[in-house]
Amino acid sequence: MIDIHTHVLPNVDDGAKNWDVALNMLKFGAAEGITRVVCTPHVLDHLDRDLENKFKAQFKLLKSKVAEAEIPIQLYLGSEIHCLAQFDLHSSVVTFNGNGKYMLIELPMAEVPTGFSAMCLQYQKQGVVPILAHPERNLEVIRNPEIVYNLVKQGVLMQVSAGSFLGFFGTRAAMTAFRLLDHRLIHFVASDGHGTGLRNLQLKPAYEVILKRKGHETADMLFIHFPQKAIEGKTIRIPDPIPIPERNKVGEFFSLIRFAFGQRG
Repeated sequence: MIDIHTHVLPNVDDGAKNWDVALNMLKFGAAEGITRVVCTPHVLDHLDRDLENKFKAQFKLLKSKVAEAEIPIQLYLGSEIHCLAQFDLHSSVVTFNGNGKYMLIELPMAEVPTGFSAMCLQYQKQGVVPILAHPERNLEVIRNPEIVYNLVKQGVLMQVSAGSFLGFFGTRAAMTAFRLLDHRLIHFVASDGHGTGLRNLQLKPAYEVILKRKGHETADMLFIHFPQKAIEGKTIRIPDPIPIPERNKVGEFFSLIRFAFGQRG
C-alpha cells in the first residue's frame, strides 16, 4: 500500500515530535504493509524559501535514518497546503516528489471558502491536479456532500482519511466517507498520520473495510494504483462519479444508529 498523506517529517508541524516518533511511525507502517510514504507537512500560512529548505533538510535526514534503520519504505516529499496559504505553485515541495502534477490541498474544517472551485481551476489550467485532503471531515461537506461531486466533475481528486472509515473522527465523518465511497467520489485513502497512537500510519483496517464493501478492484485502486500514479505524475483516469441525491433525513437517522452499533452494511 502507498500512503500519500502523512505528517511523519519531525519538528516541522503538529506531526512527529522527534526522530524516534518518526521512525516508530514508519516501522508501524511497514508492518501494516505500506511500502511508499509521501511526507506532507502542513503549509498553513506562507511557503517561503526558509520553510521549503527546512522541509528538504529534514526530509534528507529522515531518508538517511530510515536507510540506517533498514525500514523497507520509500519516502517522497510533498506538502499539505491550506487553501488560504500563500505559495508558489512551482515550488518543488508543493507537488508530490516535485513532479509538478499532483498537490495536496486542505480546507478549513468548518467551511468551503467562496471561490475554492475557481482556485482549483486555476491550478488545473497550469497543469497541476489538486487532491482535496479529508473532505469527509469538513462540516460544510458533511451537510452538503454534493460539493464534492461538483469538484470531482471539475477534475479535483479526493483523499479520505483511513480513520474516517473506522469512526475515529466521529459518526458523521464516517457516514460521509461511506457515502462518498458509494458514489465513486474517493480516489485515495491515506492515513494523515500524526503520531504513534490512533493517528499512526495505519491503512490495513480501512483497506479491509473497503475490500469487504467494494471488492479488490476498488480497494487496490484507492490504496495502491492511484497513489502510485500520483507519486509518479502519471494521468489518473477516474470512474464516473455518481450524483448524490438529496438527503433522506429518516434514512440518515437509522443509518447513524446502524453505524453506532457497528452495522455498516
